Amino acid sequence: VMETKTDGTIPKVNNVNALTNHFVVIRSASVTATGSVSFNYLDNAWASTGKSPNNNFSLNTATGSMTDNTTPGGRTNMSEYEVTEVRKNN
Repeated sequence: VMETKTDGTIPKVNNVNALTNHFVVIRSASVTATGSVSFNYLDNAWASTGKSPNNNFSLNTATGSMTDNTTPGGRTNMSEYEVTEVRKNN
């Protein structure tokens, strides 16, 4: 995911894919009666909040983007996580 801090800055990392700050694991998907799609995820970087049922990406069906802008991963210094890369788990 790409992290955006509450001050609007994006942390610089030396990953091969520069858009990816760190990884999370999608563990479930759900669809509401109105068609809203969300994906619950585990944030391995934060033991105290990484397993929260509130860690959810919302799918924007118009653009295909997946974001969590509700204190992502329980981290109060972050304003948004955006999925930037998807890898198949073998």
